[in-house]
Amino acid sequence: MPSHSHPVPAGKTAQAAAAEQFLRTPLPSDPRQIEALYAFGYQLYQSGRYEDASKVFLALTMLDGKQVRFLMAFGKSMHQMGHFTEAGICYGVAMLLAPDDPQPHLLSAQCLAATGATETARGMLLELLESCRSSGNAAVVARAEELIARLPRARTTQVNH
Repeated sequence: MPSHSHPVPAGKTAQAAAAEQFLRTPLPSDPRQIEALYAFGYQLYQSGRYEDASKVFLALTMLDGKQVRFLMAFGKSMHQMGHFTEAGICYGVAMLLAPDDPQPHLLSAQCLAATGATETARGMLLELLESCRSSGNAAVVARAEELIARLPRARTTQVNH
């Protein structure tokens, strides 16, 4: 953030004005600057400043929307803030770009469950289990099984005749 401050236009919050200023700032193109920006976002995330981290990771995603690590970082920041739908979108794109990476599948299932789509989450996790068992990925199998066990069971409706 620049050391000088700009007056906040009437009707705008300071946060909205800061976001607009950030968006007017040219994004870096040098790979070293991009790595430094990613490291900065990671530090923000690690310190619990998820909203600030999400802004950095969003900028990186705008620079290169095919970088799975940028999408995942943005998604994880949104996830931590409880924005499960937005996080799920990031994880969904990451699944398309890296279909063999189990992490986006696990996190997407968590977001689905958090939004009430527990049966969709269960189906996704069961598919992931099958895939990871055949590839011998024991850590992911254990995590998927743990997530499935925590999902609420589907309610069955009895019909009285």
